[in-house]
Amino acid sequence: MKAVLQSGFLALAIMAVTNAANGGPREDGLAAIERGDFRTALQVLEPLADQGLANAQYNLGLMYRDGQGVPQDYAAAHMWFSLAAAQGHKNAQENRDSLVKRMTHGQIEEARLMAREWLAQHPQ
Repeated sequence: MKAVLQSGFLALAIMAVTNAANGGPREDGLAAIERGDFRTALQVLEPLADQGLANAQYNLGLMYRDGQGVPQDYAAAHMWFSLAAAQGHKNAQENRDSLVKRMTHGQIEEARLMAREWLAQHPQ
């Protein structure tokens, strides 16, 4: 039941990405989430996240936090949530802050390093 609720929440979050534009990869991402095809969703979301789209970054954070389509990785989840939160994504900030309670100090430091490296490679 929990996985179904998390998948439903992720699908709703993807809709926010999808509604921002008509057609294209965003619709493909939503369709993939709706059918539980998280590998395809990952393929759609990663390029959007790398372009700096906060909703895509947020959704990658959810996927890494929950291990949907990717191995569960709190450091990666924290990184994606932090990048989205830096753009004002409130849910990303809340999820990052909640996730910190489950992370070790080492994981938090790793996540911060990953975010700094990502920002250095993706100047805005």
